[in-house]
Amino acid sequence: MLFDPIHAVLWAGVAFLAFLQLTALVLNLLPIPGLDGYAALEPHLRPETQRALAPAKQFALVFRLVLFLAPTLNGWFFGVVYWLFDLSGVSHRLAAAGSVLARFWSIWF
Repeated sequence: MLFDPIHAVLWAGVAFLAFLQLTALVLNLLPIPGLDGYAALEPHLRPETQRALAPAKQFALVFRLVLFLAPTLNGWFFGVVYWLFDLSGVSHRLAAAGSVLARFWSIWF
């Protein structure tokens, strides 16, 4: 990515937004009932499997909470996200700076 030091704040914000988009992409591709990844997979499943997994759709929020709060699953999930982010060639430091800039209220606490 071309980096212009004059517009460092802009590029830090763009890098952080790219990281958030990549995180959303990986999350939405997970084949968990209630998420987009499962919705794309569901029409190709047998009707018995669809009926068996239908009650699990109501627990999509719980699945996401477990994914983000369980250290092992969180490490796996963000390991994939960081690996894909490395492939993009964007600097981790730039995305981290964008994260700090996006949380402007944290300087008050």
